Amino acid sequence: MTQGTPARVLIAVEGELVRRALVEMVREMPEFALRGAVGDAASVRLVLRSRRVDVLVLDMLLADKLNATFAEFAMRPRVVLVSPRRHIGLDGACAGDCACGFVRERAPLRHIETALRLVGACDIARAGHDPRCRTCPLRPTLQPAPLPLTAREQSVFAHIGSGASNQSIAMALGVSVKTVECHRENIKRKLGLDSGARLAAAAVAWRLGEFVVDRDAMAWRETMPKTGLPRRRAKSPR
Repeated sequence: MTQGTPARVLIAVEGELVRRALVEMVREMPEFALRGAVGDAASVRLVLRSRRVDVLVLDMLLADKLNATFAEFAMRPRVVLVSPRRHIGLDGACAGDCACGFVRERAPLRHIETALRLVGACDIARAGHDPRCRTCPLRPTLQPAPLPLTAREQSVFAHIGSGASNQSIAMALGVSVKTVECHRENIKRKLGLDSGARLAAAAVAWRLGEFVVDRDAMAWRETMPKTGLPRRRAKSPR
C-alpha cells in the first residue's frame, strides 16, 4: 500500500446485522476502500486469493476456520478480530501471531474506528513478527482479561478451564496434588466462587472470553468480615 492510497478492507463477519453496521462505518471513513463483506470462510478464502486486501475485519468464529489459510500469503492482511465475547480468551486459533487487535461487537463505534485506523496506517506485513508490534496500542487487547490471581494461580485456573484433573495439573506444573488443591481454594476465595462446579464453569468461560472479574465487587468483598454479619441478639422476655 503506497502512502496516500486508501487501505483495502474486507469485512468477514457471520452476523448480518454486525456486518452491515461495519460496512456502513467503513464507507464513512475516507482512508479505507471496501473490498467486500462476506459471512463465511469459503468466501473469505476466495477474496483473499483473488484480490489484494490490506485490512481484514474478522469474526473470531471465522478466524478459527481460517488460521491455516493465512500461511499461504507472504503479504498477509492485517487482522482486526471482532467478537461478541468480552475478551479474546485463550482458545482462539488466531491471536498475536496473526491478529493486530481485538474489539468487542458492542464496543463504542469510536473505539472500533480507532482500531481500524491504527491497523490501516500500519505498514507491517505480518502481525506479531516485527519488533514494532510490541509497542502497538492494540497489542494489549490480544491478552485475556486480567484476573486478581498470582501467576501460578492463573496457570492452575487455565488448566482447570481445559478440563484437566488435579493430578494432571500437578504433573504439568511439577507440584504436588495438595498444592494444586490449595491453589484451587485460593482461586475460589479470590474470585468469589463458592463451589468446585462454579470454579470449573468460570475457568471454562474465561478461556472462551466470557468470564470477567468485577474488580469493584471484589474490592468490596475483601472489606467484609470473614465471619459474616453479626447476629442480632434475641429480645429477652419482659
